[in-house]
Amino acid sequence: AHSGECGHLIRFNAGSASGALWAVCPAIAGAAAVEAIGSIAATFGRQIEVFERWLAETPFRRDIPADLQAEGIHAFMIQAMATKFCALHNERSIRDRLIPYLKAWLTPGR
Repeated sequence: AHSGECGHLIRFNAGSASGALWAVCPAIAGAAAVEAIGSIAATFGRQIEVFERWLAETPFRRDIPADLQAEGIHAFMIQAMATKFCALHNERSIRDRLIPYLKAWLTPGR
């Protein structure tokens, strides 16, 4: 685990505490006007930018660009949060679901 990983996951976990979070999904997908996005969706966009800058400086994957890595991490985070609202898949914590996604996504192809 990288330093700070748990802190990021704790903050992320808190962000999924309300089903109201999912009201921003159309905005994330670009289906809403920029002025209608709101602070939560804007934060998601900023999160991708931060991930991209961080990933550009890490030794994880060199076979895909940092922006694609960042978007993938963001997508896995949304997936992990979404499963907490699914009766069929909510037995695992967000962290327990997210870590395997990240390990697979950030491991260079062999």
